[in-house]
Amino acid sequence: MRRTLATAVALATLVAVPAAGAWTWPIDGSIVRPFSFGSDPYAGGQHRGVDIGAKVGAEVVAPVAGTVSFVGSVPNGGRALTIQTSDGYAVTLLQLGSVDVVRGAVVEEGTTVGHVGESADAVTTQPHVHLGVRLASDPDRYVDPLGFLPARDRSPVPVPVPAVPEPALTAVQASPPEVVASAPEPAAAPLPSVQPAVPLPAQPTGSEPAPAAVAETSHENSTPSESTLPGAAE
Repeated sequence: MRRTLATAVALATLVAVPAAGAWTWPIDGSIVRPFSFGSDPYAGGQHRGVDIGAKVGAEVVAPVAGTVSFVGSVPNGGRALTIQTSDGYAVTLLQLGSVDVVRGAVVEEGTTVGHVGESADAVTTQPHVHLGVRLASDPDRYVDPLGFLPARDRSPVPVPVPAVPEPALTAVQASPPEVVASAPEPAAAPLPSVQPAVPLPAQPTGSEPAPAAVAETSHENSTPSESTLPGAAE
């Protein structure tokens, strides 16, 4: 009976999550995807850790002291490593671009163990570090990592929205102004030609005799000279 009770107490101690604040955040960032794990470890839509937003190339540190039990690559997880703690937890870091430790190495809390890489996850596509914690003795006993970390802002990091380039302005060539042809002015009507006046012959007046009458009168009124008379020589 005593042995059974001691075993139960030991298991309870192992399962109990340590008080928040005991570990160190592996990267300086905010939670972009929280922990979600139910009673059925094989149910869909679950997330066995937390995703912490980060920049590619940023240093990743060991959240807790322990021995590196795994280094390698995992499907959809990029480069990865697992640290076995002295109190029976397996702490896994995924989505690394490089790992700076080897299997079997003993690391202290806060030691640089790798660097952030591009995301290989289909859900969290932005660069991040996945931190998962489970009981080392049970491959399906995952716990929320936030129970081990100091409290901080858990609001998701806003995903940057790519800027939409403004459409280039197309130069519109101004069309030349329309020239409206004016109607031709009507030609002036030609002036009628003026014929020179023909002078009328002068009509004789009553006071002036006609030339023939004058001549005749002169002939009748002339007096023959004495020399012309017959017998004048005599």
